[in-house]
Amino acid sequence: MNQSQLISDEEYFKNIPVGYRFHPSDEELTEYLMKKVFSNRPLPRNRIHEVKLYDFNPEVLAENYTPSGENEWYFFTPRDKKYKNGSRPKRGAGDGYWKASGANKHIMRNSEIISSKKSLCYYKGRPPGGDKTCWMMHEYKLSNPPAPVRTSENSMRLDDWVLCHLVKKPIVVKKSKTKGNKDEQHADPGHSRRNLETENIVDEQAEASKSHWPATFYGM
Repeated sequence: MNQSQLISDEEYFKNIPVGYRFHPSDEELTEYLMKKVFSNRPLPRNRIHEVKLYDFNPEVLAENYTPSGENEWYFFTPRDKKYKNGSRPKRGAGDGYWKASGANKHIMRNSEIISSKKSLCYYKGRPPGGDKTCWMMHEYKLSNPPAPVRTSENSMRLDDWVLCHLVKKPIVVKKSKTKGNKDEQHADPGHSRRNLETENIVDEQAEASKSHWPATFYGM
């Protein structure tokens, strides 16, 4: 065993040159997942942690695991069934739940679907009345994974492993442009523009009446 193999993953990534970022593509993440599921050999060095992700609020995960970049984390996690005789995954996590957003994306290789990518948003509280948070996630699942190994301790197991890309989205504070309007996204920019044009026309008409010259309006 050479010296590089004795260094922990954390120490290894600390010595990577500035500018390095672990940001694999969908296809590369699927390859990591396939190796995790089908091979007993160690994976190449990576920033993917192992955890029961659906046991925790994403804030807890972010506090306890090193990010792979700015506000993003990767996890291998098992999935459990929501109901004993069903096939739907359990989406409750910590003091909230994950909710799917948008259609699944198929990851292809040689015209064959090898995995699916599902987008989810985290809500605090109980469904369906939870509050949407700034946390989102992409969940990767193999198309034909082996049957999960169930024991008395994990009889609800649906998948032994899926791969999740957790992201904390920045909160954008929208400033009001007009007095009394609290949220810019609800403001009508055309309304303000029309008000300004009307004020200009009134001012020009007033000046024209004073000088007895006709006013000229451009763009009307």
